[in-house]
Amino acid sequence: MNEEITIEQQLQDELSRLKRAVEYIEQAEKNIQLAQELNKDNQSKFEVVIKSNENLKNEINTQITATSKRFEQITHELNKLTTIISKQNKRIEENHQEIERIKSLKWYQKLFN
Repeated sequence: MNEEITIEQQLQDELSRLKRAVEYIEQAEKNIQLAQELNKDNQSKFEVVIKSNENLKNEINTQITATSKRFEQITHELNKLTTIISKQNKRIEENHQEIERIKSLKWYQKLFN
């Protein structure tokens, strides 16, 4: 009889361990499902962020291109202005030299002396 109780107790213990193992496996499966759902949600959010970043990158590149073109236009206009100013300065210098030349002529000196 004692032997029967021991075997029965062993079977009960083994049954309890198996029940705990089944509960542990069921909980693990629930945790895996939850993790998969969170992963799916995070993946969706990640894709939204990536798309947003791509859109921002495209917008920034568009702005950079527009700004670069504007800088090219400004540089071109500044170069034109520099050329005009250089020509004007050269002309002013030439006029100044001509005035000095005329002032040095004797007939001019006689007129104003």
